[in-house]
Amino acid sequence: MILAQVMQDIAYQYDAPPGHAKQDSANNSLPQSNVIGISTDTRSLKQGELFFALDGRHLRGSVFAKEALAKGAVAVVIHDDPAARDLGDAGNLASSGLVLRVPEVSEALAWASANFYGHPEREMMLTGVTGTNGKTTTACFIHQILSDHKGPSGLLGTIDNMIGDQKVPSLFTTPPAPELHAALRKMVDAGNVCAVMEVSSHGLAQNRVFGIEFNTGVLTNITHEHLDFHQNLENYREAKSLLFRHSQISVLNADDASYGYLKAVAKGPVISYGLFPGDVNFRGEYLGQEGRKGYFNLYVGDRCLPVCMNFTGRYNVSNALAAIAATYVQGIEPEKAVTSLEKVAPISGRMQHVDLGQPFLAIVDYAHTPDGLLQVLATLREAIKQGRIISVFGARGERDRLKRPIMGRVAGKGADYVILTTDCPYGENPLTINESVAKGIEEVGGNYRIIPDRAEAILEACKMALPGDAVIVTGRGHETVQHLENGDRFLDDRECLAQALNTLRDSTE
Repeated sequence: MILAQVMQDIAYQYDAPPGHAKQDSANNSLPQSNVIGISTDTRSLKQGELFFALDGRHLRGSVFAKEALAKGAVAVVIHDDPAARDLGDAGNLASSGLVLRVPEVSEALAWASANFYGHPEREMMLTGVTGTNGKTTTACFIHQILSDHKGPSGLLGTIDNMIGDQKVPSLFTTPPAPELHAALRKMVDAGNVCAVMEVSSHGLAQNRVFGIEFNTGVLTNITHEHLDFHQNLENYREAKSLLFRHSQISVLNADDASYGYLKAVAKGPVISYGLFPGDVNFRGEYLGQEGRKGYFNLYVGDRCLPVCMNFTGRYNVSNALAAIAATYVQGIEPEKAVTSLEKVAPISGRMQHVDLGQPFLAIVDYAHTPDGLLQVLATLREAIKQGRIISVFGARGERDRLKRPIMGRVAGKGADYVILTTDCPYGENPLTINESVAKGIEEVGGNYRIIPDRAEAILEACKMALPGDAVIVTGRGHETVQHLENGDRFLDDRECLAQALNTLRDSTE
């Protein structure tokens, strides 16, 4: 594809070599250079690629522009900042190669990526799911329903991607724009007629999905999370709202505090769902759980449909309602959606039981937010009734510090005993992290201890457990890499839990 085609419909100015007039997108006079790909990283840049100089957390992307040109980039796309044109590495770039200046690099990257891959998002029905908690489960529900009743469907999510009939491990909740459009193109080429994708607040704020008009946008909920990035809940909500400003139809959770605001800013019609009585299009009546099955009644108009699924807890009823509503607007009747929901298998790292014959429950879950932890502990309390809950978790380093004592309060109230341990501290001291969480536990009079080594913490929790109790390990779910200050290591909570149970069994034989 030639450069002008990749940059089609993008406003830019470009610096011509000395002695030539400055050009802009209106002139449509870019060189007929062939673009073989799109890059945002000079370390992996290939000759013939178009380089977009995205700003990072600490450096402006333009400082890498000369390096990109030296490595053979067809051109570099940088932020049009007149004040910085003659400063540092970003200055006088025209002598090194072709420089395209745009108002916002991330927006240009997203649009150019769509151009390069032929706008695959326009060739399928695309559903986007956003929310603090429940995105993965809701997206999996929607994917199953669409696959059963619409035809081959793609999935982009936190755990796995489904492209055609191939399952591919996921690296991102919402991929960067080049990877996103590459995946969507593969889906179209593989015969997918529909796709559902998780859309994170980071992905929205960083313009990874800029230019995509979703057929359906779905909200699960908005609660405390990522305030290190968004600064406050209002900014977080505003980032989430971008999905509904660019969706033909919005499916919103009427039980969520953000409902009124999002309904007001939504681009198109709004379909509502909820668990509480009120004027909603899809209402669920939670009936409870038995074993590992969850039960609820679905009310749509004058219809009442009983539902049994392999997911427990009120929060999963809410996720199911979102999926039923999202697929209804695509022409799938609730009765058909329910039959698909009932056969969805438990999802990796989401209330995943580890059962080796022990007389207590042992569960791994991804809950890593205050509301997520609250929901899983409440669901577990309902399940075990008379037994104790022993909670094992930590908090991530270099992330939202405000939520740490909040999670401590949630665990201190919801569990009978808490063992604080190491999650992914990155470069932060794990003890400092745990002490911050412990303050919340102490505020509510909870019982706890700190065991920094995660595997040891899980083993100790299992040693404490009595018949009828429950051990729940939260925060990492399906993840298998622990990020430490001195590097990464393999760590799977499910394997650690299984090893702990085997150790207990061996010690009693």
